[in-house]
Amino acid sequence: MSKKPNILLLVNDHQAYYRHGWDGGIKPLTPNLDRISNEGSLFNRAYTTTPLCSPSRRTMLTGLYPHNHHNYYNYTDSPYDHEIYLDLLAKEGYKNFYFGKWHAGPGTGLDFNCKGFSDTDYGNPYIHLSYKEYLKRNSLPQAQHHVIRHFWNEAFRQQFPKLKDNTTYRCEYA
Repeated sequence: MSKKPNILLLVNDHQAYYRHGWDGGIKPLTPNLDRISNEGSLFNRAYTTTPLCSPSRRTMLTGLYPHNHHNYYNYTDSPYDHEIYLDLLAKEGYKNFYFGKWHAGPGTGLDFNCKGFSDTDYGNPYIHLSYKEYLKRNSLPQAQHHVIRHFWNEAFRQQFPKLKDNTTYRCEYA
């Protein structure tokens, strides 16, 4: 019997293609992501028909175009009437984990054979109560982020007054 491969799918937002060094421009330092990507698959010809968070995520979950899964906009929230890969993986004996925002229609990753923490909406998952509850259930410390340098405007400085350069930062719960 062959061992099933581990699968790690990282999906992030607000990562503009032109700001990650692929065009010769400024590239942020991402040593851990670089290491993971060097050991994985590169999808350099991936496209979306609907470049919005929710329809794109639903497409990744179902393998269907938005006109087939009916999640056309960020808050369409059409019911899941198609199989998604998380359910298929669970049927094959995989343990699925989902962390962060779902924003792919109704429910969260926890409703589709996943463990972890997940919120339905857009935003920073580290400030939601579901994250706080997940940490408590699993006796885990709150995430820390070492900020070398931030590039935010005055509005963000007011929203995150404790965020400073060369510090360790913990998000505050909403």
